[in-house]
Amino acid sequence: MRLWVRSKPAEQRRGSRKKLADFLGLTSDQITRMLNMKEGKETRGIRADEWLRIENCFAPEKCRKLANPFS
Repeated sequence: MRLWVRSKPAEQRRGSRKKLADFLGLTSDQITRMLNMKEGKETRGIRADEWLRIENCFAPEKCRKLANPFS
């Protein structure tokens, strides 16, 4: 999951991590920790409800319609 989510902001325009953070009601730091995969870096899990909303942001054709900050 993390690999998929990590690849998506890179496909979007500048500021997409901030938009994702705002959309999820999280801080940019929380998004960074959520996507950290390097040894020794602080990480944060992705909750099920967050995963559904993240998937909607980047793959809306697979999910029910929610407000999408990238559309």
